[in-house]
Amino acid sequence: MVFVAKKPHLYIPELQQQTTELVNIGLYFGSTVSEEQASSWLALARAIRQTTRSIRCLWLRFADGDESVLSMLRSFGQELVGCTAVQSLILENKVGMAELLCLKDYLTSNTSMRGIKFLRTSLDTAAFILLRDFFAGNGSLKVLDVYANNGVGDEAVREVLGAISEGRSRLETLNVGESNFGDDVEGVSRVTHSGVEAILAFVRRSKFLNLPFTVRTYVDVFVSLMHHLLSLPRNSLARSIAHLKIRLRGLTNARVIKLANILQSPNCNISRLELCGSFGDEGVEFLAEALKTNRTVKTISIGVTENLSDRGGRQILRACQDIDGTGSWSSVTRSNHTLRSVFISEKHAPRMSSGLICKLQSLTSEDPRRTLQNKAWNFIQRDVDCLPNLNLKTKHMPYFLKFVATNGGHDCLFQVLRAGYFPDLFTHPTPEKIRLKQHMKKIEYENQTLRTSLEREMRKNQSLRSFERELQNDRASNQSCRRDREEQERFKHWYEKRDLKHCCLQPFIKAFEVGKMMIELLKEIYRI
Repeated sequence: MVFVAKKPHLYIPELQQQTTELVNIGLYFGSTVSEEQASSWLALARAIRQTTRSIRCLWLRFADGDESVLSMLRSFGQELVGCTAVQSLILENKVGMAELLCLKDYLTSNTSMRGIKFLRTSLDTAAFILLRDFFAGNGSLKVLDVYANNGVGDEAVREVLGAISEGRSRLETLNVGESNFGDDVEGVSRVTHSGVEAILAFVRRSKFLNLPFTVRTYVDVFVSLMHHLLSLPRNSLARSIAHLKIRLRGLTNARVIKLANILQSPNCNISRLELCGSFGDEGVEFLAEALKTNRTVKTISIGVTENLSDRGGRQILRACQDIDGTGSWSSVTRSNHTLRSVFISEKHAPRMSSGLICKLQSLTSEDPRRTLQNKAWNFIQRDVDCLPNLNLKTKHMPYFLKFVATNGGHDCLFQVLRAGYFPDLFTHPTPEKIRLKQHMKKIEYENQTLRTSLEREMRKNQSLRSFERELQNDRASNQSCRRDREEQERFKHWYEKRDLKHCCLQPFIKAFEVGKMMIELLKEIYRI
């Protein structure tokens, strides 16, 4: 809880620190404010506007004060205009139209505040009309808490929810409650059946932004996101209530039935539900019926009711354990696996047994998948003889036996196998082999066809390679013959040139030889 101080200067050193740690500020306005105190308040407002730290909560508690308090508060609010550090604002106790007018400029100009709470104030419909620009223009608002405000009635609820619907805020937490469930008090407004209807209509209009995750790239994600956003109405853009708290006497069985219809809607994103009202077992039974199909609600808290008994509690327990109450496999596996706990106050439900209350408070502590696995294992342990009735096929058996071995160990696995519940597992040929026989024949025929085609292609490729080798050999032999012919032509040309030279000297040689012979002949004649 935020500590509320009367000395604002204590927070200034914290706001001047350079750190990312969040800070909480609680302030008390009341009595009389001197000039020195007013300057200290203005210095704090200036520090809040200039700080780089995030302020998780600014808690303003008011008491009866004089004109000096309003004057200082007016200057304080003007100094806060433009501040973006405050994440949530709480206005408590003596807050009326005069105090709200002092903060109006700051609130209407703020577009970054994530939550606002009105606690035990004197605000009425006129105050919410004054803040209409804030609710319609703040797109960051996620939490609205209106609790124990004596002036808040049906008109005020419709006004604030209508302003939020006109804007683009993505409200996630809505809390509307009364502090007094007794008789009507003069001067105290109540949210009647009409106001509760307006709240449920607002929750019904809330849209859960659920994109189909079948995209493959970031570009596809962006395109799908833009297409989905453009297809949504402007007044329902990505707004989804996740935490709903209604503490109103006007929440009767009929309104709980309408709330149950909302829980069955695919647009529902409520994970935490807190209810107090004038409903009883009838409304809780319809709520339990909705939980059979709802997969978002994790926690339910039920406070003030009218004669809530074990009848309604058992219906919720059945929705989370055994829908049909037959104990069958289908009834167990179709039950709710998301709801973790249902808190019911023994003080406000004296007719409900404490044992049932304890069971509802500790339904599960696991995620939905593990919860379903635990239910399945408990069913198998409790009624092993019904395993043949589960219609498990042979292709499912590896997964089933692995599940048994994981949860119960090898002893449980051998126990299931020895019991003989699945004789088809040990037949020869096995049913799986018979089922795959035709498929294997088809695969063998296709393999034989492919093998024949492959052999044909191999022979064709081999003949092509042989023909290519022959061409290469012919090309090589042709080149060798061409070289031989060129060599012969070269030698022939050389011989022709040489013979040509000899033919030119032949007459002279013959004449020389004739002369030589004549000389020899003459020598012989003279010798004789």
